[in-house]
Amino acid sequence: MLNPSRANSMILILTSLFLTLSTAVFANEADYSGDWQSSFGKMHLTQSKAVVTGYYIWDGEKGVISGKVVGAKLIFKYKALEENGEGVFTLSKDKQSFQGKWRVAGTKEWGEWTGKRIVQKIANYSGVWKTRYGRLRLIQKGQAVRGISAYTQESKIRGDIKSGTLHFQYREEKGKPGGKGEFQLAKDGQSFSGRWKSQDSTEWADWNGQRVNPEAGRRWLIVLEANWESSLAEKEYSFGKMLKAFFARQAKVGVRHRSFSNKKSLQKWCRDIAFLPEPVVLVIASHGTPQGLVAGDDTVTAKDLGPHLTYAHNIELLHFAACSVMRGKVANNLQSELEGLNSFPISGYTRDVDWGASAVLEFMYYELILTHGIPPKKAAAKLLKILPFAGKDKVSGAPFESADFRFLDNKD
Repeated sequence: MLNPSRANSMILILTSLFLTLSTAVFANEADYSGDWQSSFGKMHLTQSKAVVTGYYIWDGEKGVISGKVVGAKLIFKYKALEENGEGVFTLSKDKQSFQGKWRVAGTKEWGEWTGKRIVQKIANYSGVWKTRYGRLRLIQKGQAVRGISAYTQESKIRGDIKSGTLHFQYREEKGKPGGKGEFQLAKDGQSFSGRWKSQDSTEWADWNGQRVNPEAGRRWLIVLEANWESSLAEKEYSFGKMLKAFFARQAKVGVRHRSFSNKKSLQKWCRDIAFLPEPVVLVIASHGTPQGLVAGDDTVTAKDLGPHLTYAHNIELLHFAACSVMRGKVANNLQSELEGLNSFPISGYTRDVDWGASAVLEFMYYELILTHGIPPKKAAAKLLKILPFAGKDKVSGAPFESADFRFLDNKD
């Protein structure tokens, strides 16, 4: 057994270690950095580990603060123009306010000093904008902003927000010099004023924008469709035209039907989706294979589609109305081609599907989503119950094979 003196020493050592560790843990949790509205005016503090320095402005005079964080407390000294003293702040659990006290050096009487954190409102540039150079879609993550412009098919913007102003670089075409610019958001967030200049110019030009707000309740069904006919002997038929007529009865469902004949034309329509402010259900209808979509003589892969859907944050669902595409890696690979800026669920078929059967299935699918407001994931589950032939197993007596409809939930 330990003798009393050694036992007491061990207790003191363990107690000291516990207090040291506790102080370190709480010091990491208590963060006084930032701006505060306090009893003695606005105050700015900077914290490095446990050390805090800063200043406050009271009655037009600047006071200096320095101290150390212990647990949730900031123990500090202050120095103003005509006096100096000491004080203690205790940070609230939500870290948004503090209770404290102070006193002039050499005195015993304490005064109250409280404060609330000033939360800086970050300028929000995300959304669709109407400008003199066409529509602009911006995506903001923290202070970083990326976007595309409808001015050219390759127009891109990349920048950072500093003190509310977006400073950016832009390009109009790959491999050619771009330029730079800046946008200043209006207080109401509904417009910006700005300027830009090309890399080889010294003159600035205006670039102003007006936010395009989504129409309440409006949703879009965008059908991008390749020709199904392979010769003049076949009659013309179109899935998109049928869908447009079907949803004409729904005032809040807008249908846009566009044709594509090759990879480039499909990419153009995909890119344009970003410039609509409302939610979109995108349908790409064509012949398909496990390797990708058939567009004339082109096979369109995930790598071909991804860059042109990256900025379409309004896509609720992408459905491949094409045979066998879900049997390959197109849907899975598409997510990695969106540059970490976007994600959306994808559906389609693993098999060659009867054209009429797929039409019946998809009319029901889009009806559930667009008319009844059912989220795509739930609509996909309901679809398999309502129409058993949509599933993997053949339905007895059905004149066609089952569709093996698949839904991939990529939405983050």
